[in-house]
Amino acid sequence: MKRWGALMAVVFWVTVPRASQAISVDVGGLVKASARGVRYDPGDVRAVQDSSDDLESTAGFRLTSRTQLSDALSLEVDYELIREGGEVTKRYSDLEGGGLSIPGRGGGDSDRFRWFDLTSEIDSSSYHTTTHRLDRLSLNWELRQADIRIGRQAVTWGGGLLFNPMDLVNPFSPTDTLRDYKTGDDLASLRYTHGGGYELQVIARPGRNAVSGEVTSEASTVASKLHGIYGTLEADILVARNRGYGVSGVGVSGYAGDAAWRYDLVVSDENDGTLSTVANMDLSWVAWNKNWYGLLEFYHNGYGTTDYGDALTDEASLDRLARGEVFTLGKNYVATRLQVEVHPLVNLAMTAITNIDDPSGLLQPTLVWDARDNVRLDAGALIPWGGGETEYGGFSLPDGNSLASACEITLRGTWFF
Repeated sequence: MKRWGALMAVVFWVTVPRASQAISVDVGGLVKASARGVRYDPGDVRAVQDSSDDLESTAGFRLTSRTQLSDALSLEVDYELIREGGEVTKRYSDLEGGGLSIPGRGGGDSDRFRWFDLTSEIDSSSYHTTTHRLDRLSLNWELRQADIRIGRQAVTWGGGLLFNPMDLVNPFSPTDTLRDYKTGDDLASLRYTHGGGYELQVIARPGRNAVSGEVTSEASTVASKLHGIYGTLEADILVARNRGYGVSGVGVSGYAGDAAWRYDLVVSDENDGTLSTVANMDLSWVAWNKNWYGLLEFYHNGYGTTDYGDALTDEASLDRLARGEVFTLGKNYVATRLQVEVHPLVNLAMTAITNIDDPSGLLQPTLVWDARDNVRLDAGALIPWGGGETEYGGFSLPDGNSLASACEITLRGTWFF
């Protein structure tokens, strides 16, 4: 934390005296609060000692700023303060205190895999945690054809709508439908745009080993992506070294009538060759005087398996889940979403994710109400379905316990400023 702050202070001191115009600062942000109810499957390991429903609450403050230091230089800094707690936190605290670790439980916004630790815990107990962190801290150099960014930032690659195997750095979870922004990571990025319709992007992200905590090449990412436009088609070519493995990929997108389609294929030399792919199509239309939107997506997870219990004892699988590189255990999925604007300020949607090999899946109804120009209210649910020994219906763990997806309902309010 001190090293990173000192580095940015030096950069700021060097660049400000060279500014050719007055410094300008744009400031914004949001305040949000949410409540989440959780109901566990009676046979789930988390409900062995206490089968009652849980209630969890979260409050967050995010301050965003962009400081224009000169015509070409800018500094982006985003700060957030988050307090969360309740019966879910207490349940996990009790389980971990009793020596029971829940497999596959991710680290959220933890910086334990990132180069710099810009997250600090203010207060904690078995019922709650209060943390604050810098989610963006980057110096941006914008030239006529090139854009260089150094520091904590967000980069999104690939054409996946819910699943995105080409997005190597902090991809969104497919079940995170109430999302405002992507979590930042510590990296250097270059984007060069050619007048002929080509764009080259290169990123370098140092990463930390999950066990030793040391920055190593086996935990880091260096990647390049070439994007081109060919008539009505767009194409991407990916070449990368991700966590010690070679990765290559291609992506193509275009239109079929009024619908847009995308296809990405990514190959890693991990496990003697691992292929992941995603193909989707989405369409907007008007019916019954309402605006509608729909998408259909197929996803193949090259790291998937049908033995879910063993996967949650495999070190490589747990590492991928904890880092947020994959979000599923199975191999093949079909995802759909249907959304309707029932009112100019109210949108209803239903998302369904299905493991077609089980079968089992998740249903996600959501409601978004823009109550004011700067106030939004969200409601959503997560409803798992499936039989025994399926990914979302529940499956046995090697220690004799079982793990099943919980049923959740979330209410959230956000004020933007």
